[in-house]
Amino acid sequence: MSDSDTALVARVIASDDRGAFELLVRRHQSGVRNFLRRLARNDVERANDLAQETFIKMYQGLHSFRGTARFTTWLFRIAYHTFLNDQRGRHATDEFSEDEHGSVADTTAHTAETLDIDRALERLPVRQRAVFDLHYQERHDAF
Repeated sequence: MSDSDTALVARVIASDDRGAFELLVRRHQSGVRNFLRRLARNDVERANDLAQETFIKMYQGLHSFRGTARFTTWLFRIAYHTFLNDQRGRHATDEFSEDEHGSVADTTAHTAETLDIDRALERLPVRQRAVFDLHYQERHDAF
């Protein structure tokens, strides 16, 4: 049986175990990249850069992980804040607004079979995309 995320974190903190860190990254990189890709409106290069930055921040902050919440909750919070900081930097001359793209357009004409989920998510404001993604990730991790 593989080590839990909490056990891997403990190994990294106790002995700078690079193998444990690599396992954490491998275990969560797809989820983090997908989350960031959706926040970045399918900009794959940006999502990859932000994911790399997220894992650097994760490594630097592992000592602050208390284990009171799930590791994925803590990690995705880092990813979300990494995205927001990048977004603010891109709009340094503008006042930052998470709702910069407005609300979701009326989709009542679309059926569930024809609705492209990624395109629909792209239309959501950043905060709503993040909430949807994190909720879905929590449900996915539970199974």
